[in-house]
Amino acid sequence: MTEVDRISRSTLALYDAAMGRARWSDALEQILHLTGMEGAAMIVFDTRTVSIHDWCFRRIDRRDADDEPSAVAGLDDRNPDIAELPDTRLTYDRLHAPQRTIDRPDHHDWHRRTAGLRYYVGGVTTADEAISASLSLHRGRAGGHVRREEVELFQHVFDHFERAVRIGHKLAMAERWTPGWEAMFAGTPIGIAFLADDGRLLRCNDALRCIADAADGLVLEPAGLRALRRSDDAPLQAAIMAALPGGDDAASGGTARIARRSGRAAYSVLTAPLPRADAPFGIVAPVAVVFVTDPDSGADLPQDRLRDLYGLTPAELRLAVRLVSGESISEIAGQLGLSVATLRSQLASLFRKTGTSRQSELMRLLLCVPWQVGAR
Repeated sequence: MTEVDRISRSTLALYDAAMGRARWSDALEQILHLTGMEGAAMIVFDTRTVSIHDWCFRRIDRRDADDEPSAVAGLDDRNPDIAELPDTRLTYDRLHAPQRTIDRPDHHDWHRRTAGLRYYVGGVTTADEAISASLSLHRGRAGGHVRREEVELFQHVFDHFERAVRIGHKLAMAERWTPGWEAMFAGTPIGIAFLADDGRLLRCNDALRCIADAADGLVLEPAGLRALRRSDDAPLQAAIMAALPGGDDAASGGTARIARRSGRAAYSVLTAPLPRADAPFGIVAPVAVVFVTDPDSGADLPQDRLRDLYGLTPAELRLAVRLVSGESISEIAGQLGLSVATLRSQLASLFRKTGTSRQSELMRLLLCVPWQVGAR
């Protein structure tokens, strides 16, 4: 196998590890095969506190490394020689550690005692402002100091290591955050749609599909959103166009009201532009978002949260839910077979517990309580 083949293998192994298709230890093994070094260490740590999050070793006894993982990296910032070189991207023994330093009983001696390693080359990169990662290669006394051509080869490998670390970090963050965002997207009672730069519908949530399925004013089509009434569709399309990129004017978004065939309260529409981002590999990125609110959606209030937040009784909760649905005190009294005086007493208790003084203030407060995300 040629050196070019070995470089290609080690490079691909790094990206496979970043994308979760292989283990980082396998990538380190490929790098050792390429460079001829005797041991490898990868350390992931907090950039601000230098506390270690994780580490991976190859041909280094992990039982020994557990004693002092920061030393394994060969980049321990407690080493005064490294502390004097804060802007140095790569470190290696000839650069910052003369023989007299290596012979001291410090972390160099720890390498020798635990893994038989003495000389090294390494580097540190940042995945983001909070997370950094180091890669270091080590060998024993017989191998001698790291030579210039070896540093140059490591530089090539380290360039790909930096990219792989950042790719892996972004993918891990996306994997961690996506379920939460998806739950919020699906659980909100507000209809949401994402549009392409030509107004095409890319994605929408269940709430907007429910509004469209009612066929009471809005229609969802592959080409985008449309109002059933022509008189409403013109302002809707104008609001959508105001959120799409085009011309010299910056997109600002717009608003529209969509009347309903049923005669119920009109839908409220808000459009807004999204930050532009490069979309490689033919991916169509959303450039605008549309929010559709149904005043009569009848979304269930999070009664357990209201109870815990304000200490409401079952009777007070029942009254709050009916008030939010638009019923009047007299209507509620007739349906429940209670006197208006009883309900007004419960309403006064609601005012006191929620710190409000008018029914309109109470409604605003109740409608601001978060819905149960992901409860659908």
